[in-house]
Amino acid sequence: MYYNRGGKIISATPANLQAFDKAVEPLYAELEQDPATKAMIDRIRTLKKSVRVPSTGVAAPC
Repeated sequence: MYYNRGGKIISATPANLQAFDKAVEPLYAELEQDPATKAMIDRIRTLKKSVRVPSTGVAAPC
């Protein structure tokens, strides 16, 4: 269904991920001004640390 709607999966390098994180810093800073939103973001970050990603990845790029 994802592909039928024009979706595409690509691989991101560690440098790509670092650049993305840097680009969204201002957005997170703005969102975290709201205490409830900050709490949710903190919870998501905590959950993220507990998820194991297979070394082979979870999806093949298109």
